[in-house]
Amino acid sequence: MTIAVSAAIAVVEFAVHRGSELWAVDLAVYRAAGAALSDGHSVYASPSGKLPFIYPPFAALLFAPLSLPSLPVAMIVWNTIEAACLITVIRLCLQHCGMQGHRRRLGWAAGSTVLALPLTPVDVDLMAGQVNTMLVLIVLWDLLRSGARGQGIGIGIAAGLKLTPLIFVVYLACTGRIRQALWAIGAFGATIVASFAVLPSDASTYWFSKVFRINPVSRPQNSYNQSLRSVLARLLGTARVTEVWLVAGSVVGVLGLGAAVLLYRRGAPLAGACLCAFTGLLISPISWEHHWIWIVPMLMVVGTVAWKARSVVAWTVVLVSVVVFTARLFWWGVPHQAAGELHMSVVQQLFAASFVIAGGVMMGWTVWSAHRSRTSFP
Repeated sequence: MTIAVSAAIAVVEFAVHRGSELWAVDLAVYRAAGAALSDGHSVYASPSGKLPFIYPPFAALLFAPLSLPSLPVAMIVWNTIEAACLITVIRLCLQHCGMQGHRRRLGWAAGSTVLALPLTPVDVDLMAGQVNTMLVLIVLWDLLRSGARGQGIGIGIAAGLKLTPLIFVVYLACTGRIRQALWAIGAFGATIVASFAVLPSDASTYWFSKVFRINPVSRPQNSYNQSLRSVLARLLGTARVTEVWLVAGSVVGVLGLGAAVLLYRRGAPLAGACLCAFTGLLISPISWEHHWIWIVPMLMVVGTVAWKARSVVAWTVVLVSVVVFTARLFWWGVPHQAAGELHMSVVQQLFAASFVIAGGVMMGWTVWSAHRSRTSFP
């Protein structure tokens, strides 16, 4: 069922979005890196007119096969994999939310994936041919297999593909899982060693230069960037917000990780993982709309509590969050030019920060509810 539904989703996404501005924009970058690797060229020498490859060189090894078929075929194959990952993510969440029966979970996961397609992070992830859903699956699978041998290796490998999962290494350490954190560090280090062994020049370029650039592809105030740094740039009317962002990000990082650790220690590992992920999205220098794919497991956490507690407030949080993460408020009525983004009205500021605001509200409600409610969190 998983492959059939995933392939159907990939074909529908292909038919609906082909020709749009964002169609396959990221997959094209992955393919270019894979082609460069096959041809013996640098993966960081982007062809003119394409976005640069800003991932660790280890990721190019994963993307190399994508350069072999034509772009349409590669897009359908890749989105079949991404959709299958999303189905599996939801099935994992359903298992930890208490749903019994493998077939029942699989059926609900397939149906829920179809319902999740209008969510902006899901839609843009598939439209652009992104890798985010795969990373969410690797991280969640690793975090939720509590006590398993080698726990943390998945997180380390995910970080080798894209640096953002590194926050989960800190999360493992803060929750007292030191051995698992060391496994993650070891696996991450192994991806770096492998990169230097296979791609020594590109590895040197990335790890000694590109990794220190916090603004490699976009201006800080970009309205599509749903991170704390971007919100601060628009609020303060200047792109030079590094110092303020570092202070504010440190505060948010400590509070967010603290809340995630609290939930984990109260027996809510899925909720803790989601809060850690949201913290990472808030404090990251760049969090595009598709990076917020973690909204899917977060909605399942809040939805489970709403269902168990029959809570009107919880259902309100779910419904409002679905609207915000579907409506694409920062796409409409918001300037998308460098100067205009620094001079927004109050309403435009709210629209441009919609994911940040909604994510913060969901985090705050989750912590507050877990403290006051007798309903158990997954």
